[in-house]
Amino acid sequence: MDKGFDTLRNIHHTTSTESTWLNQRLDELTAKEAILLRGAIAVNPPGCGRETVELLAHLPGYELCYPAGNPRQLGEFLAREEHAMDDVLLTYLDLDKLADRYMEEHPGQFASGAYVYHGSCNDGRNYDGTNLAQLENNDWSVKLRLASDKNSEGVWLKLPDYEEINNGRPDEIRIALDALCVRTIDECQLLEEKCILPEVVNIAENYDSLADLIYDGQNLGFALDERGQGMPYFMEKFAAALEYEGCCTLAGAVDISQNLSCYDFIPEEGLHDYAMRELQQRGYFHGESFLADCFDFELYAADLLEHQGFLLTKDEKSYITRNDTSFVPVHDHPEPQHLIME
Repeated sequence: MDKGFDTLRNIHHTTSTESTWLNQRLDELTAKEAILLRGAIAVNPPGCGRETVELLAHLPGYELCYPAGNPRQLGEFLAREEHAMDDVLLTYLDLDKLADRYMEEHPGQFASGAYVYHGSCNDGRNYDGTNLAQLENNDWSVKLRLASDKNSEGVWLKLPDYEEINNGRPDEIRIALDALCVRTIDECQLLEEKCILPEVVNIAENYDSLADLIYDGQNLGFALDERGQGMPYFMEKFAAALEYEGCCTLAGAVDISQNLSCYDFIPEEGLHDYAMRELQQRGYFHGESFLADCFDFELYAADLLEHQGFLLTKDEKSYITRNDTSFVPVHDHPEPQHLIME
């Protein structure tokens, strides 16, 4: 828990439901999110509970340059991280001028050793006083609370971390390691873990290495981001496959996410079309016919799918079964390079 945000917990004109939501969200702020929030408050301090909820809901839209605690450090960050300039070239560069130009283009504030500004992201998370349930923070796969010898209370980080695919720009892991005053993940102790998939529990019990756990959390996070590269009903099919396999491990969820082609999936909305295709293959319902208006396609499809060995999911909204496609596990656990600070 970050004591620095106690004023937000006790801000004026906050309803009981807003207070509960704020406390839960603030309790699980990651080290990176805490920096973003300090910067966001410096730019636009909230005056009531509603404005605080709105600010936290929009937190994913903020960006940071880290480390960069002042204009000169910001200029050096931009030169190194954005333009890959070496020490020799830096001697010819006006770092303050570079920072000024950047801050003109990206207005923001320095906070906790970073420059924080609002990016172009707008995911529509607007709070109207009634839709707290729709503001769920769900842009993660696994959350870990890590501690170290120098920080026993620990800090949260969430996966996926985008450093390796974002030109080496520090992200969740690097910022968490800094907050813990350590250089490597191996120096950390795991205090708590959470997976966004409710089926996946007791994550740590299945790993001998924290780095391996993070590797799987990364892969699951990227899979959730990609949504099967636009696969229709991706989340519904993924959830149904987890249920079909009785999966309760992170490693198993990663494997299933990469093998969804091994499952045939029919959502509730597709029952009519599924039944129609099957019946047309048998020679029925070609062309317009009043007979179709009298036929219960959904019930026929449900009976047909049950006969074919499909599983009706617990929420009774879809059917799933394995097909003949080979299921290929994806685990080999290469060492993620950014788990060690430069």
